[in-house]
Amino acid sequence: MEVLCYNGSLCKQQRTKMKTRILGDEPQSKKRRWLRWLLDISIILVIIFGLRAWQHRGMLEGEAPDFEYTALNGSSIHLDNYRGKPVLLHF
Repeated sequence: MEVLCYNGSLCKQQRTKMKTRILGDEPQSKKRRWLRWLLDISIILVIIFGLRAWQHRGMLEGEAPDFEYTALNGSSIHLDNYRGKPVLLHF
């Protein structure tokens, strides 16, 4: 409830109470804001790491077994010849 003085503005006493109420809520609202940010960031990180783990669940690890392939020109290709180099196999 606002109390108006004779000139139409808020009385000094009412303005002081309002300032005290507004300033008194600042630390708690800052604390709440930080806790909310912390909660939001935590949820986002859990989602990101959960998705990454889910995407990598079926990945094979280790070295590929050696195999021999006959190219279109008739030459024989061994995977062992490319050890230590990146190789893309397209089937």
